[in-house]
Amino acid sequence: MFENKQGISAIVFDRAIRLFCPLGKDMYQAAIKVAIIPGEFLFDFCEVDRKIKALSSESIIAEDVAVRVYQIMQEYKPLQTTVSVFAESNTHFPVTIIKTDKEGNSNEKNRQQSHRY
Repeated sequence: MFENKQGISAIVFDRAIRLFCPLGKDMYQAAIKVAIIPGEFLFDFCEVDRKIKALSSESIIAEDVAVRVYQIMQEYKPLQTTVSVFAESNTHFPVTIIKTDKEGNSNEKNRQQSHRY
């Protein structure tokens, strides 16, 4: 993690991984898309990519993939995060799962409150 000296306003990236669905008992392809509005910090692309790739071949449903990737991104204290997982399987129709901040990101609220003092 390093300071956002450049004032970057948004970062969007994609990563595809193969996983095992414990419900459908089959491998599936997950196309992950992440969009963040960074705050004071940026993240090392290589580090985040390694963390996401580490999920490959795990026994995990798409909903949990979205949550895990969301949690990875929260380590970098973004102002806003949206994670979508497009899952394709032989056992069900293609589906997109979306995990985003509820009522705005608490990191932004905390940052605003800390500047009041």
